[in-house]
Amino acid sequence: MRRILQIFSALIITTLSHATPYDFRENGIGYTITDSNQREVKVTFYDSAYISVPDKVSYNGKAFIVVDAAYYDSTTCSLKHYDKIDFSKATNIKLLRDQTTEFIDIDTLILPPNINYFPALRNITGRLHNRITEFNLELKSGATLCDTVEVGIHRVFSSGTTKISNEGTTTVNQYVSPYLKYKAERTDGVFSSNTALQEVDISTHTIYSIALGAFSNSPSLKKCKLPKTIRRIDSYAFFCCYSLSSINLEELDELEELCPLSFYATGLDSFYIGKNVSYSYCETYYSNHLKKFVVNERNKYYRSIDGVLFDYSGTKLIAYPSAKQSSEYIIPEGTEVIGFSAFGGCANREQYLEQLTFASSINKIEHNKAVDII
Repeated sequence: MRRILQIFSALIITTLSHATPYDFRENGIGYTITDSNQREVKVTFYDSAYISVPDKVSYNGKAFIVVDAAYYDSTTCSLKHYDKIDFSKATNIKLLRDQTTEFIDIDTLILPPNINYFPALRNITGRLHNRITEFNLELKSGATLCDTVEVGIHRVFSSGTTKISNEGTTTVNQYVSPYLKYKAERTDGVFSSNTALQEVDISTHTIYSIALGAFSNSPSLKKCKLPKTIRRIDSYAFFCCYSLSSINLEELDELEELCPLSFYATGLDSFYIGKNVSYSYCETYYSNHLKKFVVNERNKYYRSIDGVLFDYSGTKLIAYPSAKQSSEYIIPEGTEVIGFSAFGGCANREQYLEQLTFASSINKIEHNKAVDII
C-alpha cells in the first residue's frame, strides 16, 4: 500500500510540475527558486501581454533577487504573443539565455541594462515546426506553418551602458583579410535569420565590433542603431538584409574596418564612409538600391567622386553604385585602375548603367564580370 501511495504521489508531483513550471507567480510572471539560501530566482513563465521583469520579487515574506530568465513551456510550445517584455529593471541579469524568448512572438524586447553577452535571437520557424510535430500541437484556426514565418522578436532595444566584450578566436571565412586589426566576435549570427526582426537599437552599450553574420538574412530588418564605439563591422554582418534602409553609419566615428559582404544586398540607397575607415572591400556594398557613396572629407583613404567610390588619390575606382541613375558613366581621366568587381552590382540587367566610357589613363582592370556585360 505504501508503495502504491509513493507511485501515486510521484505521478501527482510530475503532473503538477508540467502544469506549473514555476514555484510562484507575481504580476503575470512565473518564478523558479534557484538558490533558497541566496534568495535567487529565475523567470520561467510569462502570462501577460505586457511583462516588466523587476530586480527583486517577494514570496512568503522574503525578498528574492531575479538573476536569470529561461522561459520554456513545453505544454503550449509557447505559441503566444507579447506586446512587450521589458528587462530594463532587471539589473542583476547579466545574460539572456536562448530559451528566454524561444517559441514566442514579441513585438518589443528591452534587454537588461547590465548584460555582458547578447542572446541568440535567430529565426525560430524551423524549430517551431519541430516543436509542433513533437507535441502534436495545433496552430490557430486557419493558420499554416507558412504563416509562422514572422513569429519571433520584432524590435530589440538596449537599456544599459555595459561593455559587451565577446572577442574570441572564431575561425572566420576566406573573405576576411589577415591584415585586419580586430579579432572576430564569438557571438556570430546572434540576430541572424530572424524573419520577424524589424528594428534594433543597441546603441547604449559599449561594443567594439559587429560579429560575423550578426544580422544576416533578416529580410524584415529596416532600422538599426549601433554604438558609437564600433570599430569593425565583420563579414556578412548585414548580408541580405533587403529592407535595411536606416543605419547610423554617420555617427560611427571610431569605425575603421568594413569587411567583405558586410552590407551585401541591403535596402540602403546611400552609403556613408566615416573619417577613420581604412579598410573596405568592393563587395561590401553590392545593393540594387545603392545610388551614391558619401565619404567624410577627413578620410585619408577614400573619396567620393560624383557618388562613385575611389581611393584617396583618385587613381583607383573601387565601387560603382549600381542604382546610380545614369545610363552612361565616363570614368574620369587620371583613373589608372578599375578595382576588383567595381561594377559587380551592375551585372543585373535591371540596373541603369548601359554604356561605360574608359579613361585613356587606365592601365589595369581587375576582374570585372559586369564590364563585359555592359
